[in-house]
Amino acid sequence: MAEELAAGQLLDTMVIRLPGGGQAVVVARGKEGGSPEEIQAALEAWRRAQPQLQEIEVRAETDEPPESAA
Repeated sequence: MAEELAAGQLLDTMVIRLPGGGQAVVVARGKEGGSPEEIQAALEAWRRAQPQLQEIEVRAETDEPPESAA
């Protein structure tokens, strides 16, 4: 874990409150040694994924069950 946390350019971090009072810490990093284009692509991918992760926190706050996969 420490090796993964040290590798690549830091893009962003977030803490997600989990149902039951726990939390998850998410660290988004770009490819180690990545070109500016690769870092930008990683950042764009993170921006697309982040709202989905935030949904976990919203469900925890409202006690809504997760949406079923259809």
